[in-house]
Amino acid sequence: MKKQIFAAALSAAILCSAAAAGWTASAEIRPDIDVVIDGTERTFYNASGAEVHPISYQDTTYLPVRAIGGLMGKNVNWDASTQTVSIGGTRVTGTTAGKDDKNARADDITLTVRPEYTVVIDGVTRTFYDAKGREVDPVEYQGSIYLPVRAIGELMGKTVSWNEKTQTVTLTGGSTVTDFDTSGPTGQTNPSTGAVSLDKAKQIALDHAGLSFSDVQFVKTCADQDDGRLVYEIEFVVKNGSTVKEYDYEIDASTGKIVEYDYDVESTYDWDDDHDDWDDDDDDWDD
Repeated sequence: MKKQIFAAALSAAILCSAAAAGWTASAEIRPDIDVVIDGTERTFYNASGAEVHPISYQDTTYLPVRAIGGLMGKNVNWDASTQTVSIGGTRVTGTTAGKDDKNARADDITLTVRPEYTVVIDGVTRTFYDAKGREVDPVEYQGSIYLPVRAIGELMGKTVSWNEKTQTVTLTGGSTVTDFDTSGPTGQTNPSTGAVSLDKAKQIALDHAGLSFSDVQFVKTCADQDDGRLVYEIEFVVKNGSTVKEYDYEIDASTGKIVEYDYDVESTYDWDDDHDDWDDDDDDWDD
């Protein structure tokens, strides 16, 4: 029985870790969206010279990171070993030229959300938020990494606006970033409110359970979609005498509200005193 409990928890942890390392999502490629920066309509290309188009994902428009570097006059580097995009330094090469894709049309696509990717701007690790204050991750499509246009506005110190009638994103000089949501109104947003990190979600669950980090071992912590809503699934166990109590929480990633929770009392197992992981030595488990 104990082996079965361990195997189930370990499998859940592995599956969720894989999900946290990137998951696929439905989006739209949007060549019909025009991007105008300081009065000039811009076209973007990848390193091979192929035109890349805006992407619409969860009512937000995304542009390729490579384009950000060109717009800011900075170099863009990718470190695969640390999964880090770095934008910084003075760009010594011009904006990438290429061939326009005259046959492009709006279409459904599948992209990969990349919460494991780190974005560093001029040596500072940056976190980005959408117009509603929710943390947003880089996405990847056909080998190119994208960030939301709101983030680009923040990086460039420009006002970002959306014209629904003409399907045009406009970035203009200034230091104010207006609410950019392709299906909503414009207005100011404080990005420091409304977004909940995974670490914060863990703390919310622990506070509710009346426990601390030193009391428990986490066996599952990841982001997931529930009816179109991003939630954190948090599972941890705590030793209580000769038994182990397992807690399961689902927490809304936008509000921090506990959507649901429960706990079960399981048979005992060999507790890992370092609280790093399960003790998976089969010799320690009873048949």
